[in-house]
Amino acid sequence: RERREEEREREGVPSFLNPPFLSLPRSPHPKRLLEVNPSGAVPVMKVLADGAWIVGSDVISDWFEEHYPEPRMGKAGDAPDAGGDVFPAFVAFLKAPAGAEGAEKEAALADALARLGAWLTANGPFLGPGAGFGSGDAFLAPRLHHMSVALPHFKTGGWSWPAGSEPVRSYLDRVRALPAWKACAYGDDAVIAGWNRHLAH
Repeated sequence: RERREEEREREGVPSFLNPPFLSLPRSPHPKRLLEVNPSGAVPVMKVLADGAWIVGSDVISDWFEEHYPEPRMGKAGDAPDAGGDVFPAFVAFLKAPAGAEGAEKEAALADALARLGAWLTANGPFLGPGAGFGSGDAFLAPRLHHMSVALPHFKTGGWSWPAGSEPVRSYLDRVRALPAWKACAYGDDAVIAGWNRHLAH
């Protein structure tokens, strides 16, 4: 959700919903969703001009780039492969029990953050065309935000950014300072509630 809404704000596309993107229960899917998309996959976006429904983050992202090319964010497939291993490492650590397994998963997350930090130092400040904010940032930043909120809450004893991850923390601070982020961000309580539901399954 954050990715699509941030791209909408960045491209200056008006929203006709309040909120623009609606949270859906994990199961069962609402009938209105299944009527337009029998697979139940989300996100789904309706193009008001022709009534067409578009399904999938990358497809929606590319639609915005084609129809609202300024400011340029780049297509999803053109984004650099930076930080792709951070989110899986975060989830693995979040779910890991305390002890040796938890320490191993925490170390793997620290390594992934260090690799992303090195990439940002060499190529930043953002992932988009000309090092500006792009579709890759709209994909990566919400995941980092979830990590930074969920781990201190759920991990016994808390969690702090590991050594070597300072460039990533600075990157997230830059993203959070953008007007597009501020316009569509929601509170930490919503992030925690979402992970509570996820961890309960």
